[in-house]
Amino acid sequence: MTLPATLPNPAKSVASGKTSRQRTWFVLYLVASTILVAIDSYTPIEQVEWLLNVPLVWIVAVACTPTQLTWAGAFGSLSIMVGGILSPPGPVDRWVFFTTRSIVIMTIWLIVFQSRRRAAAEARERRALLAQHEQELKTLRGMIPICAWCKKIRTDSGSWKQIEQYIHEHSGADFTHGVCPECVSKLEGQELCSPPSSAP
Repeated sequence: MTLPATLPNPAKSVASGKTSRQRTWFVLYLVASTILVAIDSYTPIEQVEWLLNVPLVWIVAVACTPTQLTWAGAFGSLSIMVGGILSPPGPVDRWVFFTTRSIVIMTIWLIVFQSRRRAAAEARERRALLAQHEQELKTLRGMIPICAWCKKIRTDSGSWKQIEQYIHEHSGADFTHGVCPECVSKLEGQELCSPPSSAP
């Protein structure tokens, strides 16, 4: 049986699938918003189908990237104003038209701002967590000062710790203890004593 030269990366596959879904949602939004502009342009100015831009932008905020959301907010705002300007005249005064549609546009940009701020906060948390993990593992990748006799490790603060304790604190690994065959052969005929306990 022939094995592939490189194994598939599950994380990369998941990220690719997520990007594809985000792109699909964004394209669907553009199509829906364009349809709303066309409808708004041929209906009287007092019709409110253009209000559907708000839930559409909210869907983009949930399903797409912050950059796609910004473009959706700009496109939605533009479509609301263009559709209103091209719509046939009606009994609604122009100042009412500008006021209501301006409020909706501000609502759309509030959604964009809040969503981008939340995404930025989540990104900062992920970077901080990654930096913390890298800091914890940094010593294990560099030069580790260790006693040549007792095998204790000197920490950054100058104290000495057992190697098991040090590795556990910096990697989360746990140790089990036993006696290797080489040491068993060296200690044959001798009584294996447990380490003496500290005096009370």
